[in-house]
Amino acid sequence: MNTNEEGKNTSMIFSMGREGTNVYNNFQEGMPCDYDLKDESSFDECHAVIESVIDDDKACIEKLFIHKEAKKKRNKGYIMPQKPAGTGVYYGYNQNSRYERLCAKIKHLCRNNFDNTNAMHVMLTFDAKRFPQKNFKDLKTAKEEFRKFIERMRGHYDNFRHVTTFARHENGNWHFHMLCNLDVNTKQKFIREIWGLGIVDTVHKGDAGAFQNLISYLCKNMKKNFDEFLGVRAVLYSQELQDNLKLMSWKTEDYFIIDRMIQHFERENIRPYGKDGRYYISASIAEYWDTIVMATPKKQNSSIKNTDPERKPRKGVMPMG
Repeated sequence: MNTNEEGKNTSMIFSMGREGTNVYNNFQEGMPCDYDLKDESSFDECHAVIESVIDDDKACIEKLFIHKEAKKKRNKGYIMPQKPAGTGVYYGYNQNSRYERLCAKIKHLCRNNFDNTNAMHVMLTFDAKRFPQKNFKDLKTAKEEFRKFIERMRGHYDNFRHVTTFARHENGNWHFHMLCNLDVNTKQKFIREIWGLGIVDTVHKGDAGAFQNLISYLCKNMKKNFDEFLGVRAVLYSQELQDNLKLMSWKTEDYFIIDRMIQHFERENIRPYGKDGRYYISASIAEYWDTIVMATPKKQNSSIKNTDPERKPRKGVMPMG
């Protein structure tokens, strides 16, 4: 891979996940490209010329992390303003593009942060008859109750992490579907006590196929009421989760890692596969990824803060199996 010519950008983007890397190659007219992945022989010659970045793994990766964290901090809490539903010439296109981006994010977060042979699907619903004073058809109210639930879960579990989407029931109330890192020994009754606002259903995902099906379901669940998510977050997830690392060949801080990835692929004789400018390579950089963790019960016993005003909190003993 050659360094950039002044005033020009290359068109290669690497989206690196825990188990593999997606490569996007822009073939649009007028967009220069250093190399063409359609030609396998050209991939063998993709070596970056590093001049401005020190040739040291740790230093380069740290520099990259600093850049990503600074960008994340700047964008925190910002929501792109959008026009009311059904307006604008490009409304349908923009909505579909946003949905596709969020689905990709859901897939990345789930695959990078959860054990695909030991994860839990939790469905949370609201019982409006028991709580007539609360309007569970209001999205803001529903999301606030879910936020409180997550706080209570963190009070009972260390390293609790989740990815959650939400949709309306036929009765108009919102409900939540959550992928989380609770293991097979977690008691549904205990989660129901912590939720306290309605029916709770839990299903353990013990194989990669079931895990993948759940990821697809989370995306479908989000789409049901997608027009109502204008200007609000459509996916809820733990801040500790790691997303795909996006590397662009025209960014100086990315050059070294892209070059290192390419050289690794060549040494291991790993070939990209795909077509039409989109490729996948079954390789990643181990140093970037934290160890996947499971939620673990806290040592001290504490009372469950049930949200039902008609019931007194009772002592909850953490389930150990």
